[in-house]
Amino acid sequence: MFNIFNSHAQVVEYRVLNVSKIENDTVKKTHLKFSTSYLNNYIFNGRKDSITTPYFIPAIGYFNKNGFNANLSGYILNLSNNKKFDFLSLDVNYFHEFNDRFSAGLITNKTFYNNNSSGFNNNIKGLVGTNAQYDLDYFTIYVEAEVLFFQKKDYSLNIDISRDFEIELKNSKLKIEPAFDLNFCTQHYFEYNSTIKRQGKKNILKSTTDITTAVNNDKFKLLDYEFSIPISFETHNFTFFATPIFAIPTNTIKTTDTKTLYLNGVAKSTTSYDSTSKDEIDLKPNFFIEFGVFYKFNL
Repeated sequence: MFNIFNSHAQVVEYRVLNVSKIENDTVKKTHLKFSTSYLNNYIFNGRKDSITTPYFIPAIGYFNKNGFNANLSGYILNLSNNKKFDFLSLDVNYFHEFNDRFSAGLITNKTFYNNNSSGFNNNIKGLVGTNAQYDLDYFTIYVEAEVLFFQKKDYSLNIDISRDFEIELKNSKLKIEPAFDLNFCTQHYFEYNSTIKRQGKKNILKSTTDITTAVNNDKFKLLDYEFSIPISFETHNFTFFATPIFAIPTNTIKTTDTKTLYLNGVAKSTTSYDSTSKDEIDLKPNFFIEFGVFYKFNL
């Protein structure tokens, strides 16, 4: 015998992947969770790098039945010609279930990058935010608001509408959660500075070129919408999961580069030009998937 039903509001175990749907699990007992997963491409707000960036992601998490949780994830780049540790993500969060329908919490993240990180948004150093979830019986609404930190601040908002289906089997459970997401954000994380130095003989500085990238219109706006079907199969302490996501980017992010040439510290020329990437001008949908397994150990 098995039973298909729509689950009620749950305490969220939050694991920041920036690119994947949050992981939901009712925390009935305090436990540790060990996981490993594979992400076939790193997507952020519907955008990807000019090259595919797949990752292996080992992680360890602590989840307290009172709502506190902490999770540490490592991102190991898995290119055929470039395999390296890329960055480390630490999440510390609190989520409280007020009743059977409504839950809310606080989220924080700090990211530590390799000096040679391949992440195209590696200027984002961390975030703080709040989230809330409400069960409307036929579907669940999840809202998350964040402040992203780097040289400047960005503000993001995620709205997620999902429906849970669970199939109870003997000593196991299959869960399917189709969802629709909207991601809004300002775009300062697209901005950066770079410096090129050229030296003459005897290491005497000859020239310096500074290049600054600025977003033309960094207003808060919809950047992508996503369709996903997270699937998980739980048996005893193991859970196998897969999260396929189809992301449709919107609202082209236009940028301008300003190049300034210095000779012996004195600015000699400044030029500006449109630096909007070809991929950003011709926005196309992106498909990506994360799949893996985790082991839950009750404390």
